[in-house]
Amino acid sequence: MPVVNTSPFEIISEPIPGGLFRVRLAGEFDMSVGDVLSKALVDAARHPGVTAVVVDLGRTSFLDSHGVAGLVAGYEAAARAGRHFTAVNARGLVKDVLDITGLSEVLLDRDHPAAPADPAS
Repeated sequence: MPVVNTSPFEIISEPIPGGLFRVRLAGEFDMSVGDVLSKALVDAARHPGVTAVVVDLGRTSFLDSHGVAGLVAGYEAAARAGRHFTAVNARGLVKDVLDITGLSEVLLDRDHPAAPADPAS
């Protein structure tokens, strides 16, 4: 399970049985980590055997335009690979950013089964 942990953010990527690939984000995602986030989400979308990528935003406290760009890069990579891409557990400022940018309608798919709950939440 690849883990990128550089204060003030953490990215935990893990395949889940059944073709899901969960990426748990924690902390702040701004211009200093936008490229790392993009790479992690694109890699998840390209992972062999994956049918869906679920990005858990439950522990994400900040998301700027670079973080949004990372989510979009992952979404586009998944679309090119014919895979589903969704974000779950967005709240507070992070949910507001997704709402303002219009990405809530695209990324926050309430009809798709989410990956198992994060035991650390």
